Amino acid sequence: MLLSPSANRAKSWTCEQCDNWEVKDAEYCIKCFWAYPENYDHVANVKQKLVTVVFTGDEIEDFNRLIEISGVDGAQDVIKSILHEYLAEK
Repeated sequence: MLLSPSANRAKSWTCEQCDNWEVKDAEYCIKCFWAYPENYDHVANVKQKLVTVVFTGDEIEDFNRLIEISGVDGAQDVIKSILHEYLAEK
């Protein structure tokens, strides 16, 4: 898996914080996002799922409005709330 320098550093730091860093159980690592981002159970021993949202072109206005309304730290919660409401309707 090829990673950009910043993604490689994020992977390195995250793995160093994982409980498995000392144990080195390869079977456990295989279930990690950093090993198989297309099919994983955890991210460095934390049960979570990751999604990257990219805003381009005219969508950047939406991004700027999101940050204006929620602040940088609140944007993730707003996106989760909108997604939750959308999925509840389905």
